[in-house]
Amino acid sequence: MRRALFSLIAITSFATVFGSSGGGKRAFEIEDGNCTSALMKDLIYLHYVDRWPIPLVERSDKVEHHGDEKIYCVMVKSVQHKHNNSSVEIVKGGVNHTFIEISLKSDAGYGYAYYIHIFGSNSKLNTSFVTGLSE
Repeated sequence: MRRALFSLIAITSFATVFGSSGGGKRAFEIEDGNCTSALMKDLIYLHYVDRWPIPLVERSDKVEHHGDEKIYCVMVKSVQHKHNNSSVEIVKGGVNHTFIEISLKSDAGYGYAYYIHIFGSNSKLNTSFVTGLSE
């Protein structure tokens, strides 16, 4: 019973810390959309955000991207590879949109460092390709 309870707590903690966001939930990292087949040629936005800790001060940023490509993958990955009292959230747009707004936040006295990768494809190219097959 004790082992089963510990396993349940460990799995819940892992999902909370490393879980996908996309639905407006704060998480330590985000991987939303079809990221397993993301191609470097489809990388439409790459950004590095680094905020040093300031005692008793919460750090926060909003990162926005607006473009013509339809977003199919959003990855926001921490450089520190461990939970550092920071979180990220997709506030607006994201997968299946042409825009995105991402909120980054740390607890008081902590900083963060994240790489933001956004992959998208031109929906007009995809539409004409499908239309071409039906003719």
